[in-house]
Amino acid sequence: MEITPIGWVLIPLGLLFFVVRPKWLYGLTIFFAPFSATAIVNSGSGDSASGFSPYLFFGFLMLLRECIGITRRMKISTPRAVRRPLELLFLFLAICIASLIMPLVINGNLYVMSSPTLDYSLVRLQYNFQIINHTLSLVFEVLIATLIAYRNLDLDHFYTSVRIYLISGIFICLWGWMQFVLYLIQIPYPAAVFNNNASPYTLGYSAVVDSVNIVRVSSVAIEPSFLSRVLVAMLAMCLVAVYRKVRLFRKGMDYALLLLLMSTIILTTASTGYIGVAALLVLVLFLPSQHRKTRIIAIASALALLVTLVVLYFTVPSVTIILAATLLDKTASGSALERALIVYNDLQYFLQYPLLGIGWDCAPTHDLIIGMLANCGVLGLSAFSTLIGTVIYKLRTYSRLQATVGVASTPSIMMFLCLSVTCFVYIISGGIEPPDFWVILGLSIAALGIGYNQNKRLCGT
Repeated sequence: MEITPIGWVLIPLGLLFFVVRPKWLYGLTIFFAPFSATAIVNSGSGDSASGFSPYLFFGFLMLLRECIGITRRMKISTPRAVRRPLELLFLFLAICIASLIMPLVINGNLYVMSSPTLDYSLVRLQYNFQIINHTLSLVFEVLIATLIAYRNLDLDHFYTSVRIYLISGIFICLWGWMQFVLYLIQIPYPAAVFNNNASPYTLGYSAVVDSVNIVRVSSVAIEPSFLSRVLVAMLAMCLVAVYRKVRLFRKGMDYALLLLLMSTIILTTASTGYIGVAALLVLVLFLPSQHRKTRIIAIASALALLVTLVVLYFTVPSVTIILAATLLDKTASGSALERALIVYNDLQYFLQYPLLGIGWDCAPTHDLIIGMLANCGVLGLSAFSTLIGTVIYKLRTYSRLQATVGVASTPSIMMFLCLSVTCFVYIISGGIEPPDFWVILGLSIAALGIGYNQNKRLCGT
């Protein structure tokens, strides 16, 4: 076990805040959620190496502190507005835990892929500590999402959490731009600072688009696609703030943040990010608004951006090459073959064990739906789909009702757009293990509480 350089800073800081400033642990947990390539402690070596992230560290301290507080109060109350989504969330968790029986049932009679890469090896599926560890990680994420939902049931706390998350986005965008500039001027990138996770799957910062000799920016994330997924969700938050004229930061900074997020997504050269932005532009057209002029501006802005991208593709050679390499040529690339192989294998696992799959996180995945079917079966996917469908439907409903009577419901609209586009990019690019998904889900459930309370005031009850 080895403490990383940033670990020597963050570990004492976390322990200090646990004693004297416990509320700051929450902000640090939110801030470090996108830092998937960062570790404060590394353990193991080779293919079995892994890192303990700042998000896990601060999140664990935060949950521990909350448990101490609950023990003192000896009372847990569940607000009515978020009770149903939380029940569905814990139902999904229960099914995933129940799926742990499958490795025992299978008992080594099934061979699974050892990694989500083309150079995988087949290993017997047997019960081991790694399976338990993955399930404990899911329990941790569900508790984090629940705590986020509880903490943000009023506007002030909600916007504070959004600002913390977007400040993290500003930092990782600037760090990504630094990575890009250092590559251009041929100065070594300081990967040891934030890309120090010992896992062999965290070397995305070294990826390059060979056809134009441009680095694929991953910043503090495991790989460019992970970074692009985070930034697309942040783009949705910022876009709604501008669309609804809600100032998150100082005047003009929200527009600058939009530009920073978009430019960094472009630098990732990740097809996930580009497709996610396209989906975001389509979803923006369906956002409810009480002002026809605002809706026309949103549609015109989306069309203008689309036309600009088309013109750049046909007139700027470097843009043509990059888009061709990241989108049009994907079907012939090793990445596409890798994804197709994993989806095919996951489908075979599901067909053999359709009810509970082969056990939570026992099958490597490159998409959400087939991957979830393989890992927790029809029961798990049904529970998860019901949860997400319920949250998105209610967010949309609150947004439309309040727009009809001329009341701004920015949290409902913001999280409707953010959760919708996040689920879309995860459907095409991976499972729900990364922390950013659970932060967004927690804020979405909190937005339901805010929308419910606003509706009660409108109805006079």
